Amino acid sequence: MHPRTESGLNDLKGLFDDTLEGHATLDTIDLIEKTAENIYLSADCAIGYETAATALTAIQAFRDDSESHLLHHTCRFK
Repeated sequence: MHPRTESGLNDLKGLFDDTLEGHATLDTIDLIEKTAENIYLSADCAIGYETAATALTAIQAFRDDSESHLLHHTCRFK
């Protein structure tokens, strides 16, 4: 795996952790999406490509839930 991809994936993990722990802002959600997209488009191996694709799908599909964690400190999933 390319060192930049590995670093990007670690950054992405940190952004998701911050979101789940309530330490992020709404801008963090946009940053997750942009970071995942950049990794997806630039990855030179399947690990980086697939991980970024999964993160991108998750943040797009569950954006409302992520925003709920940040704004209301709760999950909308019931």
